[in-house]
Amino acid sequence: MTQRSYRVLIIDDDTEILRVFSKILQLEGFVTETAANGQEALSKAKASFFDVFLIDIRLPDMDGTEILGELQKSDPTSVKIMVSGQPSTENAIKALNSGANAFFTKPVDFGILIKNIKDRIQERDKKQRTEKNLDQWVKLRISKVQSNEYSKFADEAANIFGFFGLNKTKARIYIAINVLGAATASEIASLSR
Repeated sequence: MTQRSYRVLIIDDDTEILRVFSKILQLEGFVTETAANGQEALSKAKASFFDVFLIDIRLPDMDGTEILGELQKSDPTSVKIMVSGQPSTENAIKALNSGANAFFTKPVDFGILIKNIKDRIQERDKKQRTEKNLDQWVKLRISKVQSNEYSKFADEAANIFGFFGLNKTKARIYIAINVLGAATASEIASLSR
C-alpha cells in the first residue's frame, strides 16, 4: 500500500463488531467511520468519499444488498465487501450479483479480510491508472489528428478521395483509420466537425 490513508465505512448494527473492525483496520493504517444502519450509511456515503465499504447483510432498516445497490450507483469504483453472520450460498450469490467485490462470513478471519481489502484497492488503483493512461493516449492521438500538418495532408487526400465518391468527412475518417491504425468514436466525432 502507498502512504495514502484509505477510508473505510463499516456498516453493522452490532456496536461491538463496529468497535473491533474499526480498531483492527485503524491498526493497519486505514481511516474508519461506522454506521449502525442503512440510512446512516447512505447519508455518510453521500457526505464523504470512502475507498471501502464493509456492509453487514442484515441491518435493522434495510437489507445490505439494498445499500450495495445504492453505493454501486453513487460510487462504482469503491470496494464493497459484504459480511454476514448467516452464512448461506443464497446470501453470497445475492451479494456478489448486486456488485459486492467479496463476501465474508462471521466470525471473520481478519488476516484474510485485510489482505482482500488491500488487494481490491490495489486492483482498483491499477485499473484507474490504466484508464487514465488510455485516456491520455486517446487525447494525444486526437491532437495528432487535429494538428495543422496532418489536417493539410488529410484535406489534400480527402480531395483526391472525392473522385472515388467519398465526401470530405468520410475521406478524413478513412485516412485517420489508416494512418493511426484505428479510430475511437471520439476521434471520429472530432474528425466529423
